[in-house]
Amino acid sequence: MSITSVYSYEEALEALKKGCTNINCSNLDSNVLEDGLPFDVFAEALTRNTTCKVLKLDGNELGNDGAVALGNALKCNSSLTDLSCFGRNVFKKSWFSLPRRKIRGEGCIVIAESLKTNQSLRVLNLGANKIDPRGAEYLAAGLGLSTTLQTLILSQNRIEDDGAEKIARALQKNKSLQALSLSGNMIKDVGAKKIGEVLRENKNLRSLGLEYNYMGDVGAGYIAEALEINTMLQVLNLGYNEIGPAGGVAIARALERNTTLLQLDLSDNKINGVGIQRISESLAANTSLLDLCWNGNNFDSEDAEYLGTGLAASTSLQILSLNRNWLVAKQIVAGLAVNKSLQTLKLRRILIRKPDAEEIAKALCANKTLRILDLEGNSLTAEGVAPIAEALHENNTLQTLILSRNNISDTGAERIAKSLRVNMSLQNLNLCANAIGDAGAKGIGDSLTANSTLQRLNLFGNKIGDAGAERIAESLRTNTSLQWLSLDRNNISANAASAFRNAIQDNKDCSLIKLALGGSRIGKEVQDEIEEKAKTRFLDALTSERSAPLNRLRLMFVGQGKAGKSETGKFRPT
Repeated sequence: MSITSVYSYEEALEALKKGCTNINCSNLDSNVLEDGLPFDVFAEALTRNTTCKVLKLDGNELGNDGAVALGNALKCNSSLTDLSCFGRNVFKKSWFSLPRRKIRGEGCIVIAESLKTNQSLRVLNLGANKIDPRGAEYLAAGLGLSTTLQTLILSQNRIEDDGAEKIARALQKNKSLQALSLSGNMIKDVGAKKIGEVLRENKNLRSLGLEYNYMGDVGAGYIAEALEINTMLQVLNLGYNEIGPAGGVAIARALERNTTLLQLDLSDNKINGVGIQRISESLAANTSLLDLCWNGNNFDSEDAEYLGTGLAASTSLQILSLNRNWLVAKQIVAGLAVNKSLQTLKLRRILIRKPDAEEIAKALCANKTLRILDLEGNSLTAEGVAPIAEALHENNTLQTLILSRNNISDTGAERIAKSLRVNMSLQNLNLCANAIGDAGAKGIGDSLTANSTLQRLNLFGNKIGDAGAERIAESLRTNTSLQWLSLDRNNISANAASAFRNAIQDNKDCSLIKLALGGSRIGKEVQDEIEEKAKTRFLDALTSERSAPLNRLRLMFVGQGKAGKSETGKFRPT
């Protein structure tokens, strides 16, 4: 479903008239979609529309009158399935500097009434609209009677404990809702208790976001107790909730008993000591948890030891994120060396020293399951990246390696380049912002002539000039695997850019479909021309009677449009 983005009120109305199915009206000028007549006209057109399925009105400060008009439109509209009215992000600005518009009682009442009768809407996003406990009460009344709504996002409002209680009661009646986000709503332990009581009985909810609240150990305990009984919830976010060791112990008990939870986020809490010890021990007993995010918890070396032991014993965990936890690398990778389930490990900004890098390299040589390793922002330098580069000579399972912002310089880039000559598994390599110059770029270019597996290469924000860029371009005359290449924010001129044009034209089997040179010293038209030539040659090859490998490339091209898209809808600080 293609997205139609509009930038004015007139364009928005025209898109509806044309029968567009996916319309993005986000962040229009403040005098376009706001309280009063202009939005009333748009809402009236939406009432009669029978084609639009997805509508984004984010950042437009609809206010109360806009919400009333929108609610009335929803009572009649029978085609819209996904509606987003997310306001302004309260975490990026001072709360009291935000515009005064909010969705008050009347707006919530009309939207709630529409939920009772609307039979098409599946997703409703009302985040960051300053909805208060009374507004939440009205919305809860509509939610209780809705039979089609599957996802409700109320994040970054002000519903507090009273509002959370009303929403929880509505869940006792509602049989359709599968995903609920209440993050950033000043919910404390009282609200958490009501939500926990409902979770004990609810048979529909699959995803629950409670991050950025103030539940503490007591509130976390209520949710954890419900998890011991609940058999439906699959995704739970408890990040930024001031949870300490006692809450960690309660969560551990839940993990030992629960058999359905797949994804758990505990980021930026204070779960240390006995809390992390018990959760780490529970990883050995748990057989369902696939994704554990535990960023920014300030583990000490003993805490990291517990977690490393838990990782070694886990048989289900596939994704582990420990970003912003200093000095945990050695203990964690010790568990990685023997773990047989983990596929993704994220260790951003944890201060990796050379001895730690050596341990990571040893683990990469021993581990046979890891597919993605993220080491961004660890100040590895050329010295620290050397053992990891050597490990790539032996490892034949890692597919994605992220080394951005590590100041590896030309020397480190040349070491990585040497490994690319022999490594046959790596498909995605990120070396952005590493102070790589022409010497490092030439080494990478030389390796690309021999490598036949790398598909994505990110060199954004380095110090590569014409000489380095031309050598990379030259490699594209023979390389047949690279599909995506970024040289944004380097020092490349239009003369060097022509080398890419010529190389792509000369290589009939070139797979490149995305070349980013923006921010360099070339015009956008040159970049667009090069990229268009690459895509045209690629499509021409697909339509010709070529060999089987092109069928493989076709699948990759079709999937390109979804590359980089967020998959969980949950907030995860990195």
